[in-house]
Amino acid sequence: MGREQERLESIRVQAKQETMNLQDRIRLFARRFWPTVVTFLALVAAFGAYVYSEKQIDRANQRRQTSILLADQLRQSSDDLTRMARTYVATGDPRYKTYYQDILDIRDGRKPRPPGYSYIYWDLVLSDAEAQPAGGGQAAPLLELIREAGSPEDELRKLAEAKANSDGLTAIEFEAMKLVETAASDGATKRARALQMMHDAGYHRAKGAIMRPINEAYALMDQRTADQIGTADRNAGIARSVFIACVLGALFLLWRAYGALRATLGGSAEEVHQHILRIGRGDFASVIDVAPGMEDSVLAGLSAMQIKLQSSETQRKQAEAELRASADNLNEAQRIAQVGSWTLDLVSGELIWSDEVFRLFEIDPQQFGATYEAFLDVIHPDDRDAVNQAYANSLATRVPYEITHRLRMRDGRAKWVHEQCLSNFDSAGKPLRSQGTVQDVTQRKLAELAMRQSEQKFSTAFSSCPVAASIATAEDGRFIEANANYERDFGWTRADLIGRTSVDVGIWPDAAARKPWVAALRRDGRLVDYESIWMHKNGERRNVSFSAEIIELDGKPCILAYVIDITARKRTEQALMASETRLRAVLDGVHTGVITITEQGIVESFNRSAERLFGYSAAEVVGNNVKMLMPAPYKTGHDGYLDNYRRSGIRKVIGRRTDVVAQRKDGSIFQIELGVTETLLNDRKLFVGSVGDISFRKEAEAELRIAATAFESQEGMVVTDPDGVILRVNRAFTVSTGYSAAEVIGQTPRLLRSGRHEPGFYAAMWQSLKSMGAWQGEIWDRRKNGEVYPKWLSISSVKGDDGVVTHYVGMHQDITERKMAEERIKELAFFDSLTHLPNRTLLLDRLRQAMTASSRNGSHGALLFIDLDNFKTLNDTLGHDMGDLLLQQVAQRLVDSVREGDTVARLGGDEFVVALGSLSVSIEEAATQTEAVGGKILAALNGMYQLNGIEYRSTASIGATLFGGNEASIDDLMKQADLAMYKSKARGRNALHFFDPDMETAVMERASLEAGLREALQQKQFVLHYHAQVVDGGRVTGAEVLVRWRHPLRGMVSPAEFIPLAEETGLILPLGNWVLETACTQLARWSARPAMSHLTVAVNVSAQQLHESDFVDQVLAIIRQTGANPHRLKLELTESLLVDSVEDVIEKMFALKAEGVGFSLDDFGTGYSSLSYLKRLPLDQLKIDQSFVRDILVDPNDAAIAKTIVALAQSLGLGVIAEGVETETQRAFLSSSGCHAYQGYFFSRPLPVEGFEEFARRV
Repeated sequence: MGREQERLESIRVQAKQETMNLQDRIRLFARRFWPTVVTFLALVAAFGAYVYSEKQIDRANQRRQTSILLADQLRQSSDDLTRMARTYVATGDPRYKTYYQDILDIRDGRKPRPPGYSYIYWDLVLSDAEAQPAGGGQAAPLLELIREAGSPEDELRKLAEAKANSDGLTAIEFEAMKLVETAASDGATKRARALQMMHDAGYHRAKGAIMRPINEAYALMDQRTADQIGTADRNAGIARSVFIACVLGALFLLWRAYGALRATLGGSAEEVHQHILRIGRGDFASVIDVAPGMEDSVLAGLSAMQIKLQSSETQRKQAEAELRASADNLNEAQRIAQVGSWTLDLVSGELIWSDEVFRLFEIDPQQFGATYEAFLDVIHPDDRDAVNQAYANSLATRVPYEITHRLRMRDGRAKWVHEQCLSNFDSAGKPLRSQGTVQDVTQRKLAELAMRQSEQKFSTAFSSCPVAASIATAEDGRFIEANANYERDFGWTRADLIGRTSVDVGIWPDAAARKPWVAALRRDGRLVDYESIWMHKNGERRNVSFSAEIIELDGKPCILAYVIDITARKRTEQALMASETRLRAVLDGVHTGVITITEQGIVESFNRSAERLFGYSAAEVVGNNVKMLMPAPYKTGHDGYLDNYRRSGIRKVIGRRTDVVAQRKDGSIFQIELGVTETLLNDRKLFVGSVGDISFRKEAEAELRIAATAFESQEGMVVTDPDGVILRVNRAFTVSTGYSAAEVIGQTPRLLRSGRHEPGFYAAMWQSLKSMGAWQGEIWDRRKNGEVYPKWLSISSVKGDDGVVTHYVGMHQDITERKMAEERIKELAFFDSLTHLPNRTLLLDRLRQAMTASSRNGSHGALLFIDLDNFKTLNDTLGHDMGDLLLQQVAQRLVDSVREGDTVARLGGDEFVVALGSLSVSIEEAATQTEAVGGKILAALNGMYQLNGIEYRSTASIGATLFGGNEASIDDLMKQADLAMYKSKARGRNALHFFDPDMETAVMERASLEAGLREALQQKQFVLHYHAQVVDGGRVTGAEVLVRWRHPLRGMVSPAEFIPLAEETGLILPLGNWVLETACTQLARWSARPAMSHLTVAVNVSAQQLHESDFVDQVLAIIRQTGANPHRLKLELTESLLVDSVEDVIEKMFALKAEGVGFSLDDFGTGYSSLSYLKRLPLDQLKIDQSFVRDILVDPNDAAIAKTIVALAQSLGLGVIAEGVETETQRAFLSSSGCHAYQGYFFSRPLPVEGFEEFARRV
């Protein structure tokens, strides 16, 4: 008893001691905690002072930014005023003057400042031609706003000075605009003077006077900001030092408090908290370590509790695992076999389905009422009674239940299932429970139904075929089936044929007759209308036509053949051929052309006389429309005449003879006499025409008419006797000479002599008349009024049957106007109308002469091709009249720069050519001489030009080539000089370059490549490669399609070689359409494959494609045609597309975006970037160009650009992808910067579609 009391007392003492120890630890923790709190309050105060100092720095910077923005508005307003004034002067558009006045009024506070009034405001107004400057803001002078922003007086003085200078500049601008407004007849001159006022040195000095005080104000703002930041920075330094001291003190006190708390808890608070959370989640696996001396801590108590809970949890998990494994095995077996199981408790009515049954029946387990009646509702109404009856019979007879029936799905589909079931009964025979399985047999049932329908259709068609039909094996030709028509047409019964070959039966005259059609059938797989000879069962030979093809029957190749007896048709054809032969023999003996045509105008016969008349053979005419024998004007009306005759019976030509015109094979027209009769042949109406050539008769009639009217023609005519005495003149003669007929009859033609020809001229004329019987030529005569004029005189002698001259007939024509026109034509034909220099025609003639002279004397010549630089700019700014003045002055300077024997020509536009001849025999000296002349020309053309009071300076680019004799053609020389001129253009202009053969080689190579490119489009030599686009984790999300040219000789041609050429030649349009159509076709194929259906395809679009007016319709048509999902299509645009027609581009993008098409901006950051347009574009993605990715790890600028693009994309809500990723370190850097989509060789090269699909499946 005493020992037990001692033990209890010892326990009480120990407990009391532990309680005291715990209280001591708590008091120790409290003593160390309160100094820590005080230290933290000091820390907060120091941090607040530090933050205040930093905010002072931010406020100083903010004030500086505000001052600079307002000052910049002053600078920008001056620039905007200049732009509006210059544009108004150049265009005369009143909007720009209105904008000019608005800028002044807003700056001076006379008009409210529009919301968002910044440096790009007037750019936005100008981008929308119909937009008006917005109002609604507060009106305030700009200088007052700068004062309110807190700017000191010294800065205000500088800005006020700039404002005053800007106001002074407006006087010049108003004067220039007023000058344009007062322009009337001399509008171009005043406009040019106004433009000069706004571009001369005085104007620019005034602009400089505005910018200078603004820049000085900027410097004062920077100094003010630096002073304020310096003061705030010193205060921040003091607060920072105090803050650091407080932090160090607080850390020391926290360390002491931490030690006391750890002793109470037995570890860190986080450790204790994590153990509590872990045990609360049911995790008892981790061991809780209790340090020596911590046996009474909180951590020790947690350890003891965990051990007890762990034992209970282990036993529970073992039981659950065994149950779950059993259920999983059953479900997996049912899923693999596609068989579900069910149990029906017939006592309680409870129905239990496995997961596979729910899947087969397409029913949500949460919505199914688990009863037998609910199960019957799912069965197809037509099968419901049968299923119910079958199950009832099974219960009544105790026979296992088995049935195949349909289910009706929610969407109306029918699904076939096969059910089996066994039932359990008690000792009294009462059913207790049924257990069964369900299997989906839909595919099997549909296949069975389709097979039965196909067999029934084929059997019906085969039996009812109107001709003899049979099926034989392809291997040995034995008949499998034949219809009744074999016996009807050829006497062979079905019993004669089945199991035997056609050779065995005796259908073919011999085995050799069968070989050609068998070979043709095996070669082509089918025959159509093949004609041959078969034997009738009675021994007669029959002409047959049969068609056959190889089909598959029960997995074996068979021959399906259809045979028609054409013996009667062949006999009829032979009889017709014999009749036609006899008829042609008769017609060919007739001298008159005979042509037979049908009612439709088709020629059926054409005899030999007709062949001689028309020049056609009968084979060329028969079978064609008779219109081919008629001249063009009569062809159209011929068919109408036949149609009208068939309808009305009215005859115009039929039954009579008439004169018409016809056309021979060589195209010549001649007169014929045509007689047409109508006849019937074999119940067919035919027209028979007889044709005779009456050309000679018509020509004789025409000669008589001509002779009757020729004498009174528009040309003067005179008739004399053999001695030259005038017997008769016509009216045209009297009008031309001024003499009446009475005044000249009885006189000789000497009356008209002008005195300008020598006697020898007339002697030669009479000599020609006597020897040749005619003379003609140009002669000068004198009118009655004394006027001398030129005329063309033709004299012919008229001889009797005895060959003696009886008369002379003279005909003359006044050619005064023609001579004047010839002079004018000569000038137009050989000289440029603007500069009066030789044109191309005269240049080529003189160049040909220079080459001939060079070949004769061994000297060299040179050809210089001259093109004015920036001539188009002059035309666009000052007008074409100024351009014409410049061309005239350039022409004069060129003429003054060369020798008198050299040729200066203008080809057109601003292109001139100089041909130099008689240069040195030495080619080196000739080149030196040419270079000297070229330098002289450049110096002359570089001088100042006066264009209606406007000073203008121009330069030229010259290409030169040398020639010696006729070694090169004129065309080659022109091409060489032209190529050399373009080299001068490419090298900076205002220069002379000689032709280099390498230039021609490059041009030839380019022409060859262009021809190959056109052929490649026709021959479909292009293929698409797919460059994978992946995201973090390596998942493939899509591909960019890249076109490749598979050249038959050069192999794969790089896109860098042919894409620029395609864009220059316009071939990029058909090529781009092919790429888009091919990519969409592939996209549609992938959509049908679950493993590939998520992929997107990116297609590059060129500027030419996008600027096509029907671009949107083309894209949508391709999408509809190919069946591609537009949401999987992404069009990649480059920044260069935003340079021209931005509004049109945006409109087209929105139209495609509405249909689901996505857009990516390719090569972002390398071209034209405008954030104002970027935010308006319906983009989905920005692509970081590979030029930034390549050096992203070594070039800080590239890294900064890449990060900026990512940040910009995120701010605009766009995706971002990087191209050209080749290493893991590049990918990791981009990922850390926020870019998680990549494209590059690190993942995959561009691959053909098969390789890409394999890559996508592999990753």
